[in-house]
Amino acid sequence: MCKILVLNLTAMLILSMAITLKAETNDIQSTNKNIVSITCADNILTLNEPLVIVFRAFNPLTETLQIDLGFDRKGGFQYILIKPDGSKTVLENQRQGGISREGVVTVRPGEAYSQLLVINEWHEFSAPGIYVLEVRIVNPIKTQMGQSIESLSDFRFEVEIQPRNEKRLIDKCEKLLTLIRSASSHSEAAGPAYILSHVEDKIAISYLTQLFTLPVMVEHFAIDGLARIGDQEATNALIFSLKLLPRDMLFVAQHALLEIYAKSNNSTIKNAIRQATSQ
Repeated sequence: MCKILVLNLTAMLILSMAITLKAETNDIQSTNKNIVSITCADNILTLNEPLVIVFRAFNPLTETLQIDLGFDRKGGFQYILIKPDGSKTVLENQRQGGISREGVVTVRPGEAYSQLLVINEWHEFSAPGIYVLEVRIVNPIKTQMGQSIESLSDFRFEVEIQPRNEKRLIDKCEKLLTLIRSASSHSEAAGPAYILSHVEDKIAISYLTQLFTLPVMVEHFAIDGLARIGDQEATNALIFSLKLLPRDMLFVAQHALLEIYAKSNNSTIKNAIRQATSQ
């Protein structure tokens, strides 16, 4: 009888553990919709303004979450763009060289993580119209114990891109530069500097060049932004930066100039770059 009692107690213990595990799993699944969100910073833009989306993760659980955002915390997102003519394009979110961030983000209980993603990094919006952006989080979210949990992973936005508006572009650049200037650290300045580097318009050149003299180490964003614009004025600004940049940034600026050289058909730009990089 004692043996039977022990067996019954063991069975009850196993059943209790199974019920507890199921309850914990159900608790995780019931709160999963609150874990991740992706929002569009602005649904109405003008040509040459960057399209910015905001990824946010909040952990409402009692266990730490691990979120794999892919290479440089960008490769774990898939983008499908529906253009004004109705055609669909899968944006090439390819791995790039250079310095990158660790892809796995750890979010402790009760804490949140957020980051900006600029879609212009993978697509040039060259015409006004209504665009639809579909965003998918590729990798599953896992608890620290390795349990995958279901979560909202597909998001859809409608974005209107209006004709180029010089005043709006100036306002955008001034606001971003103000945020960068008021930042007390690189991490605080990096977000607005990242966005500013994707204002692909000649108006942004004078704002980007000011980043070379700031103490928050955002020179690489200025270099990237000027290289994207790539006209004579932007090239001249990059050449001038060679006199200001620290040694570790000189190679980055020279590489950007060589990229402009390879893409440009302007003999004046090519000659200026050839002279600057041969010294």
